[in-house]
Amino acid sequence: MSRDVIALVPSEPGLYDVLDGMITAGPSLRVRAIENGPVIQLCDEEEVTLVSIELPVRVRLPGEVERLLGTPPGGVPDVPLWWVEARVPSTRDGGEERARRFAATLSSAWAASSGPHCRKKPMRARRAPAGRRTASRCTRYRASR
Repeated sequence: MSRDVIALVPSEPGLYDVLDGMITAGPSLRVRAIENGPVIQLCDEEEVTLVSIELPVRVRLPGEVERLLGTPPGGVPDVPLWWVEARVPSTRDGGEERARRFAATLSSAWAASSGPHCRKKPMRARRAPAGRRTASRCTRYRASR
């Protein structure tokens, strides 16, 4: 069963916010970008996906966070806000802990954030169109400011 770890932040995370979160998740991990999709994957040395990070989504409707998550710890944050989801395909190799570190790093950048939230949900397989490659090879990432 997959797990989703969600960071709710009051403004759109920037590139360096996401890079900081990726480094906190695991400085030795590799990065794989999914072609034609809004997902970045963090992989181990064998190119096994540990965490998939989706593009931030803006939440504008009051009650939407409660509808999707229930009442989060610390209460429901004010909207508009940004929803950043880190999906863990399984519990192997500490993927959930890495996703939580990623989300906590994003959340800590804003004092108004309610922090990372976790939910369990069944894994959904996505099929790529026939003959189309959906992922590039994993590469190491480095961040410098």
